[in-house]
Amino acid sequence: MFRRPDGFGMDGTSYGAIFGNYWQGTHVNWWGDAPAGWGPLVTLFQNTVEVLDGFLPASTLRTIGS
Repeated sequence: MFRRPDGFGMDGTSYGAIFGNYWQGTHVNWWGDAPAGWGPLVTLFQNTVEVLDGFLPASTLRTIGS
């Protein structure tokens, strides 16, 4: 369940998702590139951001990872 970090950094983008509620659930996060094997979670995260960005005015839209 716990991975030893491959390294550390001083600058980058953090991503995360919380599933469930206060009593039961999970919180996952990653910095920079997601760990190997987390592809489906990254896709879910990116798709969710795209849907939520659809509710924002065009002046606030951004591209994930930039």
